[in-house]
Amino acid sequence: MVTPLDEALDAMAEALIQGRFDQIAELTSLLEEAVLKLDAPATEELERLGRKAARSAACIEAALAGLRAGQARVHDVKQASLGLMTYDRKGATALIKVGSMAGRRA
Repeated sequence: MVTPLDEALDAMAEALIQGRFDQIAELTSLLEEAVLKLDAPATEELERLGRKAARSAACIEAALAGLRAGQARVHDVKQASLGLMTYDRKGATALIKVGSMAGRRA
């Protein structure tokens, strides 16, 4: 038997997989409502719901990792637009600003 909680968990996983993050807040509300309406489920139903919840949790973790990677990439691109990051003689990072090498020729 498919319950509202099943449907909410499936919708959450699908939204995460497809990157529809604009739906997460609404789906979270649906999940909360479905949990509150849940009557004492049988063991098999709890196990099934637990598997679906674990799948959704894994999707959330993967989405967060992807967002963090994207954020790091944007940061790297911004840094690259400032100049070339290199190392000095002591091993510390040093920035060669864009345009500072203008006029120099090899």
